[in-house]
Formats: sequence, C-alpha cells, structure tokens
Amino acid sequence: MNYLELVDQAITEIQQYPIDLLNTGAHNDEVAYVKMLKDTYIRTVMDIDCICDSMNKDEKILEIGSLYGVVSKSLKRIGYQIFALELPEFYQSTTLQSHYDNAHIPFTGVNLRLSKLPYESNYFDVVVLCEVIEHFNFNPLPTLKEINRVLKPGGFLYIGTPNLVSIQNRISMLKGRSYRNPIDYYFQQLDKRYNIIVSMHWREYTLKEMAEMVTNMGFEIIRHYFFAEKNTSKTRLSTRIKKKIAYSIPSFRPFQVVIAKKNLEYNRDFWFTEANA
Repeated sequence: MNYLELVDQAITEIQQYPIDLLNTGAHNDEVAYVKMLKDTYIRTVMDIDCICDSMNKDEKILEIGSLYGVVSKSLKRIGYQIFALELPEFYQSTTLQSHYDNAHIPFTGVNLRLSKLPYESNYFDVVVLCEVIEHFNFNPLPTLKEINRVLKPGGFLYIGTPNLVSIQNRISMLKGRSYRNPIDYYFQQLDKRYNIIVSMHWREYTLKEMAEMVTNMGFEIIRHYFFAEKNTSKTRLSTRIKKKIAYSIPSFRPFQVVIAKKNLEYNRDFWFTEANA
C-alpha cells in the first residue's frame, strides 16, 4: 500500500479546493499546516492499516478531530468505513462539509467538552485521535470514557500526540524558556482575524502520563513508540545532523504514539460541575 500517495492525494485536494474553515482568508496557512503534518498523517494511516490488517476491510473507524480530512480520506480510499467528527465551528463550514460529502464520509460536529459522542455503544473497531488530545482545553477523561463506550470489545484506540519531554522542550526549559505556546497565542485565539481557535497545545503528556490515563480508562496498551518527522529536506544540513543524533535517543523525539485495546467497559460515574466541566 502506497501511504505516501494516499496522503498526497488528500493534500492535493485541499490545495485545489480551498476550505478556509472560519472564512478568514487562511487557505494558504491551511495548506502549509497539512503539509507540515504530512509525515504524521502517513504514519497514522499506515499504523491504522496495520492494526486492521488481520481483519476485513469493513471495519468502522471514527476519527475524532478529523479537521481537513487527510487521514479520514486516505483510510476511506483503502476501503474502511470512516466516520469523522469535528468542532461545531468547523462543521459549519460548507466547504469542509463538501470535502467530506464528496468522499462519502459521514461528518458530524460535536463539542466534546459539553456532549457525548453521538454513536451507539460497541459500534466502532478503531477510534483515532491524530494530534488532537493536546488541544483539549478540558479534562480528557470523559472523552476517553465515551471512546471506551463506542468501541467494540477488543477495539483499538490510536493516539498520536506530542512528547512532553522531547529534546526541544528540554532545551527550552534549560534556557529558562517555556516549552508552551507563547502568551500571544491567547490573544490570537480570541481574535477574529486569526484561525487558531483550537491551535494551542493546552496539555502535552509524557509516556508515563499517557499510560496512566489510558490504562485506567479500560484500555491495555499494546504498543507505544516515539516518532520524529522525516520531511526535513528544507532544513540545513547541520540541523538535520543534530536532529539525527538527538533522535537516536527515542524519548527525545517530538511525537509519541499510543495504541491501546479496549479490555473492559469503563462505567465509573464522573461528577460534573460548573468548575470542572
């Protein structure tokens, strides 16, 4: 399977048919964004296809935070039944809806902070969060509980997310700088001229934190690995050499992937208040 070709095709469609999610004239920025995450998309599509390799191609896969649809479209073309979910603000984009309609992918808008997943229990074979969980500006446990509910017994949870203790973050802290988004992002998030209403990373995780969170929500981790993007052709040779040396230590790499299997139903009742919702 040529995963590079699948992802390239999805990115090309975004270039040819502009989306501009919030009507801010940000099409070029959107194209630059998906190109920046190209290696991440390829990794995700390949991993999901490998997870499902022992099953038939009629698995039902839900992508939460599907955004421009690169992963969803690529998996759809392989032959899987794909369902996509995004924020209501993004779902309202008629151009984005057209992208999913043309790909014959059911597309739904839900605010996970306020709502449950609009799907039956034990419905999906795989749920995907590709570079999404770090954008949650709320407690992620209720969402993980909902993912547990909609997954079939033995179904898979796939999480791709930044690595909190990457070499870049460690160097920033050693220099007395924050590894978090600059404060200016707070202003941009509330500014109608910008397109970053969910672009900030509110919380990144270490391997131990990811494991603690996932395993306590009814999942068994079957694979975890650290990942570094390969698309470095435009960087200086010295930078590529430094990265290659640093990334020889897996935990220094900027991304991590957790693949977990649902091994029990998580039925604990959470307490919701105005303060913790």
